[in-house]
Amino acid sequence: MQPKELGIALVFNDDDSRRMLQRQQVLVDEFGLQPDFGLAEDIPHLTLMQLNSVNWDVIDDYWQNIVRILETQQVPPLIFDRVIYKPTGWYFWLAQKNDALQALHEEIVAASGSQTAPGEPDTKTDRFTQAEKEAYETYGYRYAGSTFLPHVTLGKLDDENPDVVRRATELFSEIDGEYRPAACTLYEKGPFGSHRHAQRSHALDTRSAVFGSGQSDHGPPGLASGPDPACVERPDGDGRARRGGFFSRLFGRK
Repeated sequence: MQPKELGIALVFNDDDSRRMLQRQQVLVDEFGLQPDFGLAEDIPHLTLMQLNSVNWDVIDDYWQNIVRILETQQVPPLIFDRVIYKPTGWYFWLAQKNDALQALHEEIVAASGSQTAPGEPDTKTDRFTQAEKEAYETYGYRYAGSTFLPHVTLGKLDDENPDVVRRATELFSEIDGEYRPAACTLYEKGPFGSHRHAQRSHALDTRSAVFGSGQSDHGPPGLASGPDPACVERPDGDGRARRGGFFSRLFGRK
């Protein structure tokens, strides 16, 4: 059965994804954030648009249109600089919004009409801003148009915990800085908005990140030494195994 909900996302090379994963795993272990990042499934990503009413009859034409946008619009570097909490229960690592990124997002929103439907208000939308409610009721996605909020989702809890923001800020400030997305994907949404599987992909720029902090790649203090758990086969609670990295498998990198 084809998934009913997809997304368009910018994703990162395996080295950059691993830096994010290492730090997110600390938050999973200490606070129980969900989901648990991986390098093969549930990978770190920045969503450009969510699609809540997928029409598979025209999905190939839709994706080719997205690729044309990517080839004509500038895909700018992403500069991450802070962690925030957003109701209801979400923790985000924010990227700075600039004109080029906003323009790319708006082009993709405009191209996605055949794949979206108005969202139905419910109890969670009561805690949205008015602009977010309007975006959700128009596009089925809270962060579409003027409310676009470029971010990597660090995870979800039942509600706000200031200690999560404090700890996440400590961890992710070590790797704040500029990242160049490696690819754009049409992805299957998993639990908690995760990037479960890429249905389509388009390579962008494989250069490594440039860190403003000058930190090394070894991860935050307290991480276990030895092989990166994301790079070896590891069965999760639902029985899935994760091996290798999304980017290296997708584009043949070693």
